[in-house]
Amino acid sequence: AGVMILDILPDGFILESCSRTYEYGSIFIGRLTAGGSASVDIVCRANATGLFVNVARVDSKDYDWNPSNDQDESNVFVNPACDLEVVKLVNVSSPNYGDLVEWTVKVYNHGPDEAHDVVVSDVLPEGLIFDSSSSRSYDERTGVWNVGTLINGGSASLDIVCRVNATGLIVNVASVSGREHDYNKSNNKCNRTILVPKATELEVIKFSNDTFVNYGQLVK
Repeated sequence: AGVMILDILPDGFILESCSRTYEYGSIFIGRLTAGGSASVDIVCRANATGLFVNVARVDSKDYDWNPSNDQDESNVFVNPACDLEVVKLVNVSSPNYGDLVEWTVKVYNHGPDEAHDVVVSDVLPEGLIFDSSSSRSYDERTGVWNVGTLINGGSASLDIVCRVNATGLIVNVASVSGREHDYNKSNNKCNRTILVPKATELEVIKFSNDTFVNYGQLVK
């Protein structure tokens, strides 16, 4: 009679639901017949990384002649995780044909763990000719920027200068990835556009039918 389970969730887990009433780690089962059993499902959201131990203990109003099995535990290992974000900016949104524009790519690690093997892909679209970049780790041929390691809360920035070689709408896309599990992929990609007005190169040529003429003579 009065069977009660005590299962306090370890730090790093957030209770989502329980198949029975769960109050401050206590779950009331009530009466169990001889040979009877009861089951409880507790759904939690992992909110931290690392190794966690979850302990459950049972008690009742009656004498328990074998207390050795009144407690049990289960371990769970939450893999390292990071929230990588990439942001892309451009210094001129409507440049002219032939102008130089500067793209800025910023990558952030919102944690909770350190990010390794962080790579940003920024392949320049047709209409942009590479001029220079602020980092030697950016390969303009492949569009790959090897950022490497970013600590929790860390960031890195890259500037890419290009010459505009087309008119119309030009879209430049950047994406980021890393070794660790990324639990928020909605910010792994960012794009910026520039609108290049129509352009022409007008040329005028002038010549005459005669370079030495007399006074009063017609010249074409």
